[in-house]
Amino acid sequence: MSFTVIGDTVNTASRLQGLTRTFGTPLVVGDALVNVVKARPSDGEASLLGRLQDRGEQELRGRAGAVRIWTFQT
Repeated sequence: MSFTVIGDTVNTASRLQGLTRTFGTPLVVGDALVNVVKARPSDGEASLLGRLQDRGEQELRGRAGAVRIWTFQT
């Protein structure tokens, strides 16, 4: 079997993953995910949020507007 996924979410995830090399970090997430976690925090999630650094808005190929990104501080 073979599957293909397409769409804005998949494209954005691919672009964020590509930024891991640019920023030299194992994790890059968008502001949408950070906002969801902030809205429903648990102890583990709060700890993770404390290790994210706001890197501002980044233009992502294939997106009409900029996306605020966060990187993981090791």
